[in-house]
Amino acid sequence: MAVELGRREEQSPPKSEFVAKLEARWEKGNFACIGLDSDLARIPQAARENTPFAMHPDAGAILRFNREVIIATADLVCAFKPNIAFYEAQGVYGMEALQETVKFIKWNYPDIPVILDAKRADIGNTNDGYVRAAFEVLDVDAITVHPYLGKEALKPFLDRKDKGYSCFS
Repeated sequence: MAVELGRREEQSPPKSEFVAKLEARWEKGNFACIGLDSDLARIPQAARENTPFAMHPDAGAILRFNREVIIATADLVCAFKPNIAFYEAQGVYGMEALQETVKFIKWNYPDIPVILDAKRADIGNTNDGYVRAAFEVLDVDAITVHPYLGKEALKPFLDRKDKGYSCFS
């Protein structure tokens, strides 16, 4: 009895949640990625007044500004990309504003991915800390990384199959 050997269909690996969200936004014709590079010194005075948030006035101003940008652009974007440097520069209040900004996006626009513009690059367990901070504490969908130290250094990011990353050189 002859057995015909069939061709094995190649299956691509399942898409990460990040890629699925991004592709869904592209299918709607949304290709803009809005950077939330919220420099406190450049936030308009109107965003600083009567901030209705129970937080430090600087954090409230950043959050209010970000919320207005997000609301105004949510129907146009494929992703939001806060640059962590602007938030870290404000210390704990800036990080609070970043965390609340991500929560606002996730709660109100769960179909829009959040890419943390952090450009991280380090070794082993340091990157483990960056991975936890970005994906577990801040709950972003993706992070930017530098590939300088090679694949082994990026392993903690690459191991998160549910998330995304972008390499900058």
